[in-house]
Amino acid sequence: MLFDIIGNILLLFPLGFFLPIWFRKADKPKKVVLICFFVSVAIEITQLLTTRGYFETDDLLHNTIGALIGALIGCSLAKRLYSDDKKAQQK
Repeated sequence: MLFDIIGNILLLFPLGFFLPIWFRKADKPKKVVLICFFVSVAIEITQLLTTRGYFETDDLLHNTIGALIGALIGCSLAKRLYSDDKKAQQK
């Protein structure tokens, strides 16, 4: 059970981390988490329709937690990267 929880947290962590780095409009953790939540819903609906897994609401929660952790790190890193870009362009 713990393995499933950790796996679900790790599933959307990379998306939460890289989304603010790849797209400047995803600059707030709230935006990133909302996008990742809908990705998680799409995954769960796909599992339900294809019967290749179970539709579980706790998976939605754990995926969103992983996305939140990734978004907090990714957004802070993206702010630094983009502020360095602006400083370099001003010089």
